[in-house]
Amino acid sequence: MSPVPVDASPAVKDGARIFQALCAGCHFADRAETKVAPGLAGILRPNGPGPSRRTLQEVEIRLILRRGTQGMPAFSYLNPRELDNLMAYLKTL
Repeated sequence: MSPVPVDASPAVKDGARIFQALCAGCHFADRAETKVAPGLAGILRPNGPGPSRRTLQEVEIRLILRRGTQGMPAFSYLNPRELDNLMAYLKTL
């Protein structure tokens, strides 16, 4: 998992916790290489490597999390705050 800065907001820290619990088994946070699924380093950065060397828009990631895609399960049970916090963490990658 990508280290969370000590001065990170509570939302980012909670998002990191959610990532560790739900995402880290399949996705690297600190690089774009594939673990089981693509690594997520730079996923929300305009010039980040992202999966398949492209970035995604936040709305696309939220949709994937809600519905799932190909081999990825849906996480539709995440409440809006948890989803917002996860997005806050992904923006730090």
